Amino acid sequence: MGEELYGAERARAALRPRPADFHKRKAVVTIAAGSRAYLGAALLCSRAAYRGGATLVRLALPADLTPYAQAALPEAVVAGLGAGGSLDGGDATAVLELCAGSRALVVGPGLGRSPGAAALASRLWGEAPLPAVFDADALHALEPGTSHPWPRILTPHEGELKALRGESALDGGRPAAARDLAAAFGSVALLKGPGTLVADPAGNLVRNPGATAVLATAGSGDVLSGLIAALLSQGLEAFEAAALGAWVHARAAELWRTAHAGADRGMLATDLAERLPEALAAAGA
Repeated sequence: MGEELYGAERARAALRPRPADFHKRKAVVTIAAGSRAYLGAALLCSRAAYRGGATLVRLALPADLTPYAQAALPEAVVAGLGAGGSLDGGDATAVLELCAGSRALVVGPGLGRSPGAAALASRLWGEAPLPAVFDADALHALEPGTSHPWPRILTPHEGELKALRGESALDGGRPAAARDLAAAFGSVALLKGPGTLVADPAGNLVRNPGATAVLATAGSGDVLSGLIAALLSQGLEAFEAAALGAWVHARAAELWRTAHAGADRGMLATDLAERLPEALAAAGA
C-alpha cells in the first residue's frame, strides 16, 4: 500500500465553514497536562487549541499551578486537581467529569512520568468517552493492544516511537513504523519529523510534504497536539484531523519564516501558535 501526499487541495476540502449560529459550547476541548516542572507545555497546548478553533478549553492541571495558568491564559477554564505537583490516577474521575460536553481530549503535554501520571494516562486511554490525542509523557504509559472504544491519536517523535515499539522500530523505515504503531494500538499514529506521517490501523498513510528547521524548537509538539484536538472538536474524523493538523502546523511555520525574511531559526512555540489562524485561513482559501 502506497502513501499519499497531503496538500492544499485536501486541506481545503477538510475545513468546514463555521455557521453563523456557532457558539462556545460547540467545540469544547479538555486538556489533562502540566506539572510543576512543565507548566509551559500545558499552556502552549491550550493556547494552540484556541488558535485552532476550539471555542472553550478546559485545562486540568495540578492545583498549585492554577493561579499561574489562569494569569497566563485567562481564556482557559482551569481545574486544579490533586495535592501534589503532578496529576495522578486519582484525578482521572475529575478529568472524565470535565470531558462531559467536550468534543476532544488531550492527555500528556508536560504531564511528567511519575507512576501516578502514568496511571492517569492509562485510565483515560481506556475510559475517556470521546476522541483523544495522547502525546509526550502520556505515550510512555500506554501498552499495545489495550482496548479503547473511542478514536485515539498518538503523536510521537522518533524517540518516543522507540520507547513504544523498541529500538528497532525504524529499521524498516518511517512509513512502515507509522503503520506498525497504528496497527499495534488500534489508533491513528502521527509520526513527527521531516515529512510527518499519519497512518491508521487499516494501513492508509499520508505524508505532510512541509518541513522546516524552525519547527525544531521546544513546545512545537505541544502546539500540534492542541491544534489537532481543536480540529477534532470541530467534527473532523481522527485521521483527517491529524493529517490536516500536521499540514496547518507546517504552514504556520512557513508563514512565520516569510514574516522573518526566510529565517531558519529563532521561532518560539508561542509564535507558532499565534500563526495558526492565518494558516487555517490560508488553507480554507
